[in-house]
Amino acid sequence: MTRKHGELEAEVLHALWSLEESGATDIGSQDILKSIEPQGSIALTTLLTILSRLCDKELVRRRKLDGKSLVFESTLSRDEQAAASLLELLEGSHNPSLVVANFVDSLSPEIKDALRSSLRKGK
Repeated sequence: MTRKHGELEAEVLHALWSLEESGATDIGSQDILKSIEPQGSIALTTLLTILSRLCDKELVRRRKLDGKSLVFESTLSRDEQAAASLLELLEGSHNPSLVVANFVDSLSPEIKDALRSSLRKGK
């Protein structure tokens, strides 16, 4: 199976967020592996490499549990990461106003209403 650049990192993050949102704590690599690939097509070593990269990028935090086992947690929620990604795109643009205008034009009326409401509240 061929994946696009960054796709596996995104899968790991989404699996971690889903586990956290379900109330799971002390999430180990085996928990994430089961959540991503129930069929077992990803090796544990590959997952550990991806988790290490996510830790280096400060998207995931790891700690030792009971002095041996590693457990993982996300540093940002799914929504916080989405906002950070949007901000990064805007900051990298030569014309952020045009990017925002085109983005807003593509939104559904419901999302535009939610955006207006958030802007009025300052959130």
